[in-house]
Amino acid sequence: MLDQEKSKEQLLQELSEIRNRLDESEAARAKHEELRNSSNVPDEYRQIVDRTSESIFVYQDGPIKFVNPACRELTGYSEQEALAADAIVDFVHPDDRELVSQYYASRRQGATTPYEYPFRIVCKDRTVKWVEMKSSLIIWEGRPAALCLMTDITDRKLAEDALRASEENLRLKLSNLMSPEYKIEEDEFRNVIGGPRIQSLMDDFYKLTNIGVTISDLKGNVIVVTGWQDICKNFHRVHPVTHQNCIESAIELTADVKEWEYRRYKCKNNMWDIVTPIFMGGKRVGNLLLGQFLFDDEDLDLAVFSAQAEHYGFDKDEYLEALKRVPRWSREKVDTVMTFYSKFASMVGQLSYSNLKLAKTLVDTKRSEEELEKSEMFLNQVLENIPDMIFVKDSETLSLVRLNRAGEDLLGCSRDDLLGKTDYDLFPRSQADMFTSKDKLALTTGKLVDIPEEEMDTKLKGKRILRTKKLPVLDSSGNPQYLLSISEDITDRNRAELESENLKRQLLHAQKMEAIGTLAGGISHDFNNILQVVLGYSELLLAGEKENDSGYSNVQKIYEAGKNGAELIKGLLTFSRKSEPDLSQCDLNQEIVQVRSFLTRTIPKTISIELKLSDDLDPIQADRSQMSQVLMNLAINARDAMPDGGTLTIETSNVELNETYCRQHIGVDPGRYVLLAVSDTGSGMDNETLAHIYEPFFSTKEVGKGTGLGLSTVYGVIKNHRGQIQCHSEPGQGTTFNIYLPSIQNEKPSETKHA
Repeated sequence: MLDQEKSKEQLLQELSEIRNRLDESEAARAKHEELRNSSNVPDEYRQIVDRTSESIFVYQDGPIKFVNPACRELTGYSEQEALAADAIVDFVHPDDRELVSQYYASRRQGATTPYEYPFRIVCKDRTVKWVEMKSSLIIWEGRPAALCLMTDITDRKLAEDALRASEENLRLKLSNLMSPEYKIEEDEFRNVIGGPRIQSLMDDFYKLTNIGVTISDLKGNVIVVTGWQDICKNFHRVHPVTHQNCIESAIELTADVKEWEYRRYKCKNNMWDIVTPIFMGGKRVGNLLLGQFLFDDEDLDLAVFSAQAEHYGFDKDEYLEALKRVPRWSREKVDTVMTFYSKFASMVGQLSYSNLKLAKTLVDTKRSEEELEKSEMFLNQVLENIPDMIFVKDSETLSLVRLNRAGEDLLGCSRDDLLGKTDYDLFPRSQADMFTSKDKLALTTGKLVDIPEEEMDTKLKGKRILRTKKLPVLDSSGNPQYLLSISEDITDRNRAELESENLKRQLLHAQKMEAIGTLAGGISHDFNNILQVVLGYSELLLAGEKENDSGYSNVQKIYEAGKNGAELIKGLLTFSRKSEPDLSQCDLNQEIVQVRSFLTRTIPKTISIELKLSDDLDPIQADRSQMSQVLMNLAINARDAMPDGGTLTIETSNVELNETYCRQHIGVDPGRYVLLAVSDTGSGMDNETLAHIYEPFFSTKEVGKGTGLGLSTVYGVIKNHRGQIQCHSEPGQGTTFNIYLPSIQNEKPSETKHA
């Protein structure tokens, strides 16, 4: 009775659980129907989605909102299981989840992602399949979601992988075979000569002639065999020692046989073999052997073979019986057969080698096509992501044929609206005339045309200032086919440069004042006191002498020298007065000599000044005051670097900067330059210091000593003169500044006016 009660209770519990599952299933079905009906999709469209062979599902931040029958069939999940799953966690292969999640998140943020891409899914039965998915954003129940279409590409992917592996294997074999160090292996040699086909051919030949043959690699491994005798396959190739005898005989006795030749030899098992080599591309890769036979004109020594049978443990009766079945051929027949086989071996090698070269050509062609495709894709990506506007025009019509994304952003129009149009369709006539004239100049000269500044009216950004470079793209005949232009928007940079111009003048003035302060402090105080004593006493002496006295003239010279010294001090005190730059033809040697006269009075006597000036130095177009300031700033830096004394060397020479140098140094044009080199034997600088020496307010001096503007001012002056400055220094090895200033020979009327 108690057992019956328990059975009733268990039955009621099971019925309750079944009812709960039915309720859950009904709720899920109702929810699914609600989702299906909420999409407001016409019945005919829903039928298309349900009946299509393309797998379709809707994914929304984890859960799957909709799945069609094809998708359920692909994954193996039921509709209820799919709707309860997380698309990425439950379906996507673990190694691909990050990629799929990243693409989904990027698409939701509006970023550009591939419309179609492959990845792996894990089905319900845990099998892995490759799919190719197309995805786009939709609105599902008022929120963003992804509409996804998947195609099963597993078979295609496996075929591609197999083809790729086969091509790579063939490529490695080809590469190895052509290498002088390469030694072909058994399986590779078999694949190269097409072992199964050769085997079939040799089998047919054996049926016609009853003459067997063996093809082996250079290690003695058999690749093709037909017509082996019982004594070989049942005895000699079975016992390890006699088997090794066969291999050693083939290797040792055939090493130096040449192509088209053959050699007969008696193997270590006392039977005759004949070999002819197989060559591929001049490289020996194997042997063709006619073996295990006896000549009909020789006596058979049974005692030798009986001894062999006893030595190796063969059944003597069976061994000698197999010996009786060994063919005995005439020497003429053997020579005739081997003449054929030597030609056959050569033909096999030549055909195999030709097939290899053909396969290599096909592989290289396919690889070149793939590399070209990758290169084009890479260049397109580079072109699209370069921040400067890049556009290409047809050389005949000067209409636009290519434009990158930066060009669209700058012009404020899509490339579809711009391609095929000319400058006259897009800009005011005055601008179009100017653009067209520069285009024709580049096409006519065939050289790069560099336009430092040109104005362009844009749709959204107004008037912009561009620096543009134009270069013709030539066809195979050397004629211009396209015109490539690269335009950098320098509007903001020009504005910033104009704003900083005033600051630069202030910096130059501050540095002048520092230099004058140094000079005035070194000369005005001490030297002026000395001069006052000299002048005072010389005046007293002159007052006490008459002009015709013998010492009067000498005292007068002392007095005049003192006055000259006072004038020098006065000139130093007024040297740094503020003034606008004044460009004129300048003899740099002369400026150096004048600056030296100042330096000798301010730099300690422990520092010697050496001048190495070129006798035929070209003149330059420069501001003399600024050039003097550059020299003094560098000299003062050198002085501070040599507290214990040393040598300051100033050199000048004419140099020619070629295109190679200019490609390695931004902002330098090829041509003739004047080199100013200022060197010291001081403490030098490390790389960390060198990286900052031109930065304003950077200084290695103690606080309160210098403003940190010396080298930044030098840098600015040189750059304003279209020059180049370089610093070479190592700790303990001194410092050298090399300054390149354009020779006046480089100046053209148009360039001078522009400057």
